[in-house]
Amino acid sequence: MLSRLLLGLAAETLLLRVAPCDAVDLDELTAPLYRDPLFDGAHDPELVWNHAEQCYWLLYLQNRYNIPLSDPAPLGRTSLTDIGLASTPDGGRSWVYRGVAEGLDVPASARADGLPPSGTQQYGGATWWRPAVTSVGGVYHAFWVMWEASRGMKGPDGPGAYANWNLVHYTSNNLKSWSYNQTVRTNSFAYDSDVFRLA
Repeated sequence: MLSRLLLGLAAETLLLRVAPCDAVDLDELTAPLYRDPLFDGAHDPELVWNHAEQCYWLLYLQNRYNIPLSDPAPLGRTSLTDIGLASTPDGGRSWVYRGVAEGLDVPASARADGLPPSGTQQYGGATWWRPAVTSVGGVYHAFWVMWEASRGMKGPDGPGAYANWNLVHYTSNNLKSWSYNQTVRTNSFAYDSDVFRLA
C-alpha cells in the first residue's frame, strides 16, 4: 500500500476548497469559516469527502486556543491534542462539530510515555498533529504526526524542533473510528505530512 502513496513532507500544502467557485456565494460565508466549539482551535485542516454521508468532513488539530496566555503548562495550547472532526451539509456554508477521531493509540512497544491519568484529551495520550487523509477502495487512510513529551524536541536525525516526531498510519471506514495500521517513520522529521495516491 505504501508503495502506492507518496508521503510529501512539505508544510502547509492544503488548499481549502469546499465546492466549485460558481456553487458557493462567497458573500454568504462568514469568517472564520469554522471554529472548534470546545477550544476555538481548528489548525492544519484536512478536507475529505465522506462517501457514506455525501458531504465534506474536516479533520484538524484541536488546539486549545482559548486557554489563558498565563497557563504555565509548556505547549499547553498544542500538546496532548486530539484530531477534531466537523462536517458541512451545505458545501461550507455551515459546520457541525462531530467530536474527535476515536481509536488513536499506538502499541505499547512504540510508546515512550504511559497514558496520562487525566486531561482534556479523550484518546491516545499523545500529541496528534497534521492529519493527511486519502481514500483507496472505500477505505480512508490517515497519516498522523504523533509525538510524546518525553521524546523531547531533538532527535537522533539532528538538532532542531520536530526532530523526534513519528509518522503513523491509521485506517477507517467512516472517518470517525480509526485503527492503527503501522508506524511509517520514527524519530525523524516527519512533521506536516501530506499524502497523494500515485496509482
